[in-house]
Amino acid sequence: MGRVTVPKRVSLWAFTILALMFIFLPSAYLLLISFEPSELEKVPRNFSDFSLRWYIQLFHQERLPGAIRQSVMVGLLTAGITSFLSLLSGMSYRRLRKKSYFLGLLIFPMFVPGIIAALSLSVFFRLISIRSSMYTVVLGHVLYALPYASIVTLVSFSGLKEGLIEAARDLGASGFRAFKDIIFPLTRGGIFGAALFGFLLSLNEFIRAYFLSGWQETLSIYMFGQMKGGADPSIYALAGLILSVSIFLVLVALIYYSFIRYFSRSFA
Repeated sequence: MGRVTVPKRVSLWAFTILALMFIFLPSAYLLLISFEPSELEKVPRNFSDFSLRWYIQLFHQERLPGAIRQSVMVGLLTAGITSFLSLLSGMSYRRLRKKSYFLGLLIFPMFVPGIIAALSLSVFFRLISIRSSMYTVVLGHVLYALPYASIVTLVSFSGLKEGLIEAARDLGASGFRAFKDIIFPLTRGGIFGAALFGFLLSLNEFIRAYFLSGWQETLSIYMFGQMKGGADPSIYALAGLILSVSIFLVLVALIYYSFIRYFSRSFA
């Protein structure tokens, strides 16, 4: 391989920094303007100008608690079902010969536009006389999050050594005992990551919730209604709160995964 020159390295770092700024600056700007006490969309000039006025205003929104509760319930159900199905996909992936076909079939839903998938599910549920409810939203979110969660789980399964499982079976361990003592401890980081993906993707998903919900109002639908009706700047505070919660959960997942890897190496 050719040596990477200094200009190429500088160009690569510059491109990486610009890409990261393009991704994160809009969210950072939204978070900053949520602390502006006036109704102007601007960043507070001084630290003393930062205010929690609009965050406090959130507690006076009548429909917001119900929307949060609905989104959390849908997110938790989505996380539980998604992590379980992604675990099953990982177990199946180990035993298949044509792994590439299975992987292609698994990630294909990622390339289907969200509005097409949501409209198709809505029409299908009406065809089989299933009324829109929280559970139809959960099903739509599971189908949306499962490919992403399965990839995370398959990554953890890729580091699983079959020799360990075969040794356990040779020593008389049952299939469940081998799973409990070997497979799950070595892949639980991926399973936990799949659950986190399911929850966060469900929490922030709008299109499928819009098409599949009945009278229920999720957080994304509530925010859409507020913006469409001309909401006050408390909507920026709500967006900042959701962003902060998402970042916090990702940090918890990273710390948890690092903790697992450290102790796995220590006791290996």
